[in-house]
Amino acid sequence: MAAIAPLRERLTVLHSLRGPAHPDVGAAACVLAQALSHAAQTLRNEAAAQYRASLDVWARQPASSWTAAVWSGWGDLAVGAGDLDMADRAYRQAVEAARSLTFGPDPALARHLLALGDIAVRRGRPDEAVPLWEEALSVQRAVSGDADPGVAATWFSVSLATAGARSLEASREALRAAGAWLETGAAADLDDRLCLAVLADLLRY
Repeated sequence: MAAIAPLRERLTVLHSLRGPAHPDVGAAACVLAQALSHAAQTLRNEAAAQYRASLDVWARQPASSWTAAVWSGWGDLAVGAGDLDMADRAYRQAVEAARSLTFGPDPALARHLLALGDIAVRRGRPDEAVPLWEEALSVQRAVSGDADPGVAATWFSVSLATAGARSLEASREALRAAGAWLETGAAADLDDRLCLAVLADLLRY
């Protein structure tokens, strides 16, 4: 709660100085909504209201990464509330917004695609998730290369959502990526406990 108070105050000041439709107000509303969504359940209604306010601003502005950020946050909030239909719609909007801005590999686009794929699986539609995760993989690999825990985790997701030769291939790629990551300097900088925690997260499914 202590961190939320100054964010509320900042939004109030910006709203007074620059008006409700200014991009700075939309950004401040999004940041406040993100903080609220991670706070107590009782604050989630306020988070939803701030996301709506932020979306009202960005609907009047040129395409921006803030648009994707707000929709992604809305999706996260919907997941927390158990509203998978709303989460699906929100993440699709985030993907669409991120795609419209992408001139090269964009980690944010990969995150939105992964979230949308996770929703498809939770709704019992793994076939819809696979192409989303494959697109996310192409972005992740372009950004980080194959020796990356995020790449390994996405390959594991593909392996679990497919069958037969495709599943086996994805599992092998996941293990290859995880093994390559363990040999990198980044993995060497972590102690054994943290390495095990990362690997456990890869295998969380």
